[in-house]
Amino acid sequence: MTVMLRNVIKIGGMVRRNFRKIFHVPRNEFSQRLCWIATLGVVAIVFIPPLASFLLNDFIGVRFEQGDGSKEIRTALLYMAGGLIALVTLNETHSKNEIERKKNDDDTENIRKQIAVQQNQLNIQKNQLDFQQEQYKDSKIREVNSSFADAYTQLSSGSLTGQRLGANKILQVVDDWLNMGNKKQAQSVLNNIFEYIRKGAVGDGRVNNENYPFENVKWIVEAIKEYTIRSNQQNSTSLWSDLDFNFDGCTFNFDVDLSGIDIHGNLSFRNSTFAKSLDMSRSKIQTVNFYKASIMEEGIFNKVNFMIADFVHTRIDRASFANAKFKSVIFQETKIGDKIETCSIPHVFSGAEISMTGRGNIFNFTEDSLEELVGLAQGELPPGVQESNCYVPCCGQPVPHKHN
Repeated sequence: MTVMLRNVIKIGGMVRRNFRKIFHVPRNEFSQRLCWIATLGVVAIVFIPPLASFLLNDFIGVRFEQGDGSKEIRTALLYMAGGLIALVTLNETHSKNEIERKKNDDDTENIRKQIAVQQNQLNIQKNQLDFQQEQYKDSKIREVNSSFADAYTQLSSGSLTGQRLGANKILQVVDDWLNMGNKKQAQSVLNNIFEYIRKGAVGDGRVNNENYPFENVKWIVEAIKEYTIRSNQQNSTSLWSDLDFNFDGCTFNFDVDLSGIDIHGNLSFRNSTFAKSLDMSRSKIQTVNFYKASIMEEGIFNKVNFMIADFVHTRIDRASFANAKFKSVIFQETKIGDKIETCSIPHVFSGAEISMTGRGNIFNFTEDSLEELVGLAQGELPPGVQESNCYVPCCGQPVPHKHN
């Protein structure tokens, strides 16, 4: 037995020296541990039972045969080796998890730092962009103000050509202010145009005044119409339709065509004179005022959409409101003469609609108006007018309807 023990020790030394070559053990530390545990387990299972028998028989004097309990000893050793392998595996898994977690934490921290650096760079770029925008805005404001000063000088000059150039520049300045989002400044500049028309049209009170800037005023009206229609069609930031158009006290000795315009603000012709015709057919206006206005020829209001309309003391020699829509309208001491001869309609207000939800709807015409309009009782509608429960501009519906 002593010889066997020596041989075991000798073999163990040889195995230890040549273990990697014999079993091709990988250099990975965890794999080496598993190989060593497995090898030691096999050695223990093979040699411990005989060794136990030797020690008990020769040194202690207890009789022990190899068959007595050898199976149980080997099973116990196998369980111990398996448990040890499991513990080593669990420890290795935990170590890997810790390493992976630390790596993930480091990666997260690095990403966080990169994001912080990028955010800082973005903030720097944003500040630079804001600064450039402010510089551009300041430069643009100076440019627009300078352009307005030159335009106003030209508008006030004695030359009609210079006045036309000045008016054109002023309208461009209005457009610039609207594009910069400054409606108040745009309105202030535009008011100079209306003042120019009033001053030029007053003269000695006659519409055939030789000093009246006929071509310039006509061009201005056409340009304003073009600006309002264009801004709505293009849905641009140049919201001309949101401005107020104050033509109070102006005289127009030409045919005025404002058909199809869309104005969300106010359009006023108080005390204005239209020496010829006014065409506002298919126009859509929030508030329109014709107080004491005179339309000496034709006033065409077919298919208009007026939210609030004031025709108090208005004179229209020939008028047509066919298929017009009103939310609130006042005809007080209004004179309407013969309907337009070119329109094959039975009444001035044929197909017109008046909202029942409107307030202050009044139809009161002078004695020299059309016979069908004279003597209407209070609350009575002119022939051809229909009451509707709703009105297109109030909620955007295409046809009259009732609200729930």
